[in-house]
Amino acid sequence: MAGTPWGGGYPVATSYLETAQPLQAPDLIDLSLLAAGHLPPRREGGFRYAELGCGTGFTLIGLAALHPEGQFLGIDFMPEHVARARAFIAEAGLANIEIAEASFAELAAAPPPAAFDYVAMHGVWTWVSAENRAHLAAILGRWLAPGGVCYNGYSAAAGWQETAQIRRIFREAPQIPGRPQFEAARAAVDAWLAAGGGSETAARLWKKLAKLPDRYLAHDFGAEHASACWCPEVAAALAPAKMGFAAPADLFDQFDTLRFEPGWAEFVRRAAAEGWGETARDMASGRGFRTDLFGRGTPRIGEAQQQDLLGRIAIRDWPPLLRHETQEAEERGKRGFGPETAAKVAAALEGGPVTIGSFAARTGLPARQGLQAALLGLARREIRMVAPPEVLAARAAPVKGYLAALRSRLARGEPVPGVASPALSQVVPLGANEAAALSSSCLPEALARLGLG
Repeated sequence: MAGTPWGGGYPVATSYLETAQPLQAPDLIDLSLLAAGHLPPRREGGFRYAELGCGTGFTLIGLAALHPEGQFLGIDFMPEHVARARAFIAEAGLANIEIAEASFAELAAAPPPAAFDYVAMHGVWTWVSAENRAHLAAILGRWLAPGGVCYNGYSAAAGWQETAQIRRIFREAPQIPGRPQFEAARAAVDAWLAAGGGSETAARLWKKLAKLPDRYLAHDFGAEHASACWCPEVAAALAPAKMGFAAPADLFDQFDTLRFEPGWAEFVRRAAAEGWGETARDMASGRGFRTDLFGRGTPRIGEAQQQDLLGRIAIRDWPPLLRHETQEAEERGKRGFGPETAAKVAAALEGGPVTIGSFAARTGLPARQGLQAALLGLARREIRMVAPPEVLAARAAPVKGYLAALRSRLARGEPVPGVASPALSQVVPLGANEAAALSSSCLPEALARLGLG
């Protein structure tokens, strides 16, 4: 499965599946940093953002359309990825993004570019060799500005162990000539689980993985060096770059009371007090993938500054309309506000967007509790950050060209896994039918709310 020799153990026979990754958005990164008590990178006058192993750059291109004030660089070593990304950028007419072809070894040996405020890598760290992980650490040490932050999405050891036997089947089940690549492996996993093999967690994970196409599984299961890490191991590997763990990228992961039943929450609380909280959280959740933020000197801030910066953020209520919003509501809505607090939250959000500071005052709760209520609502996705009118106006022209390119892709029958939302400042995942609405009159309310009406 490793493919051609130049791949270095990474499967390069087929391009990676395009996906929309909302958590790579600078605004969401900043929110998670602030909630954890860190000062986000300074963005007055613009910022620089790089993605290492960007694939076809789908998320990065969407972010470039949303942030004309930013400069974006994507790096990938597969020529097909680079060619497809450049074609999309040219069609969208974006001038603030560049895609370059290079290996991590080449980047580590080359003179560094101007420093970046944000660097992202999704699914890369645990798909490449130990040698390439060392190259990545060297790159980050030279590329990230002091105070900069790296978004790192990687396979988590706790949940990965649950799928080890499934991955073994994929490595050994023979491919049937003339049939889909993993047809035999998929059937073998189904038979193994039906016979009573594996845990409940493995069965649940396979239910999700089985829905993904072969070209995704070829990369996830087919990389020769594919492995998994515990968070402290990643932090230790990045320490030579003067980096440290700052916060989970997903705000939801900062609230143990939302994620865990009381018994597990107490287990995590004790572990956190003893200094091994992130490992305990993975054990409690059994998750197979983490999205974390590692800072290079991201400063700690006091409570007064934290409340001030959070208080300026505009928010609004966000009942689910799209498929992924409904899924998130189901997954995250198990432990929410009590009836009295829920009523205060709803009343505080009536009439349209408000700042978090105004929201906290409107709830009638003490200042810290009002702020906490806003963060809990944001974590559960019942509340969303929204861009102010002046930001929407600045995004209008680049987003127009970007949307025209997306509609051309749809007309050619190419998949569109998501769309850049001017209102939410992130790339939002879309189902196939929802993506088709970008070229029709379907879903007018949902698209208008995203800032695409």
